[in-house]
Amino acid sequence: MKPFKLFLLLTLGTDAAMLCGVGLLLKPVLFVSHEKAGVDQLRAEFYVDADPLTAWKVLSDYERIPQFVSGIKVSRVEERDGDDLFLTQEAEGGFLFITKTVHVLLKVHEIPGESIAFEDVSHKDFYFYQGSWNIEPVPQGGVSVVYELTAKRNFDAPFAGDYLHGGVQDLLKAVQKEIYLRQTQIHSNLAVIAISTSTSATN
Repeated sequence: MKPFKLFLLLTLGTDAAMLCGVGLLLKPVLFVSHEKAGVDQLRAEFYVDADPLTAWKVLSDYERIPQFVSGIKVSRVEERDGDDLFLTQEAEGGFLFITKTVHVLLKVHEIPGESIAFEDVSHKDFYFYQGSWNIEPVPQGGVSVVYELTAKRNFDAPFAGDYLHGGVQDLLKAVQKEIYLRQTQIHSNLAVIAISTSTSATN
């Protein structure tokens, strides 16, 4: 077997093994929540060994969100004007045999590569729902992604608080995993290109 083919097999095999245990490689999501007078304030943060651009591409990949966040069933850009857009989202969650689907129409403002601020303007399932995503590069490498949300729901259910809190935690874990997977794929592609270039140069 030629060296290039052997390296490719080793690279892909190593990546496959890493992806199978990706949950073990990710640091826990830090989550804090407060509820007072029906208003929920949530803050979550996670670290991932990825570059800021990869993190940004995942956070701003609005229409593909349902492919890596199971609780989000619809995510559709309705209108865009530069760094401002309107985004329709539907999320589903539940407890035992009870499920609830919530709808938001988010007015979104981006600072490319840095942050996303959002606010629900439909007020269908929330009196207010606003928050942000922020990407913070870490000096030793990687990024910290911070999510903040303040919301007051206008629906009542026995599991309403757990629905919101659990949904946010699942969202953060899914986004963290997607960033990691995309960064791993980038590293794999670069490694294959580098060894291919080196092999071509020696032939």
